Amino acid sequence: MLVVTACLFFAYREFTVRQLIDHESRANAHLTRAFANVVWDKYRGFMLGSRGRSREELLADPALARLRADVLTYMRGLKVAKIKIYNVDGLTVFSTDARQIGEDKSANGGFHGAKAGRVMSDITYRDTFDSFEGVLSKRNLIFSYIPARGWPDAAPDGVLDEPEGVFEVYSDVTDLLEEKTRAQWQLAGIVLIALAALYLFLLLVVRSADLIMGRQERERAEKEEQIRRNNREAANVRDEAIARHACWP
Repeated sequence: MLVVTACLFFAYREFTVRQLIDHESRANAHLTRAFANVVWDKYRGFMLGSRGRSREELLADPALARLRADVLTYMRGLKVAKIKIYNVDGLTVFSTDARQIGEDKSANGGFHGAKAGRVMSDITYRDTFDSFEGVLSKRNLIFSYIPARGWPDAAPDGVLDEPEGVFEVYSDVTDLLEEKTRAQWQLAGIVLIALAALYLFLLLVVRSADLIMGRQERERAEKEEQIRRNNREAANVRDEAIARHACWP
């Protein structure tokens, strides 16, 4: 019973986490699209011109400070913990964590998937995480790699534009995951109680059947014994009659 409950719990948790990732992946894609529609054309020249530039050159460009201000303004009040923007070479052109600007992420699988036009998402747990609002501790985050330009439903005649960059968006889902975990434990408790009730019901049914079968067995044994007694008495009466008849002259 405990094994069944545990299997159901972990299967449901895996389903819930995957569903959460899918939901947040779509939300991140929509959010990124809305953000890109606002700022991409404004900073497109900066992004496309970043190829081959060093970290120092990127940090010295006034467009970076303006981009950061626009990002922070747009993301204020949302559950977004971090945003990074890569150019098509995998160079980190922008990050809300300025220490990451200039890093090469060209070997990252998520970057390659987004560069090919796909949205790539997964969940991670961090003991500490540097967000644009400060250091967060013990957080569950869903990160999505999203192509800049080239969304399928925005392409004419189904022909995608080549992505001109890649966004990496981190969403803080700690509270949401905790709520779902509490719901899972409640469901596990309900399932365990239901299984326990079913087990007790079946135990009572089996016990009742055992009692009925035991009583029937006793009644059968008593009837058989009564029949044997009747047979013995009949045999005795017959033997006595035969003996009396033998004594007659």
